[in-house]
Amino acid sequence: MNKCFKFAVCLLTVVMAAGVFTTMSAQNSKTAEAGPAVSNAPQIAPTGLIFNRKLVSTSQSWDCCSIISIGAGFVALDNPVSFTCPKGGTCTVSAEQNVQVSGSTSANRYAVCTEVDGVIIAEPSCPYLGTVPSDGSLVAGSFVQNMSAVPAGNHTLQTFVYTDNGGNRAIFNITYRLYRP
Repeated sequence: MNKCFKFAVCLLTVVMAAGVFTTMSAQNSKTAEAGPAVSNAPQIAPTGLIFNRKLVSTSQSWDCCSIISIGAGFVALDNPVSFTCPKGGTCTVSAEQNVQVSGSTSANRYAVCTEVDGVIIAEPSCPYLGTVPSDGSLVAGSFVQNMSAVPAGNHTLQTFVYTDNGGNRAIFNITYRLYRP
């Protein structure tokens, strides 16, 4: 075997082991928080699996160059993005969210949450990603949410950042994907 292949196998083994450790650590953690309370999302949901989908379209929403002051609670990162689920079945949407935040208060948790038609996605519900630094430095967080069984027709997607005490939003990038069974 060549060195590159051996390295790739070794690297894949390390990444997989780290993933198992992270999953086991998260399952055993007594301090995990579910995320900001939302009225439409169940607090405990069954494990989900979405597979065998065909990618129909991809859209991105981002801001690369500004720092915006945000208040506490849910604040929109982007404008609503419209999409159409074609007739003859349902769709699955996916939102890959990435955001940088900073702040000046302590005990200021943050989360990133996406809505479909004004309802926060619950596959899975959005968890707290961490604590906003109180020294003004930036921290980045990312998460992916999915919603299956979206009916045929016109819909909107929009992503929000949540903070307990407000702060600043810097760079963000959201990739929305539309799939068909």
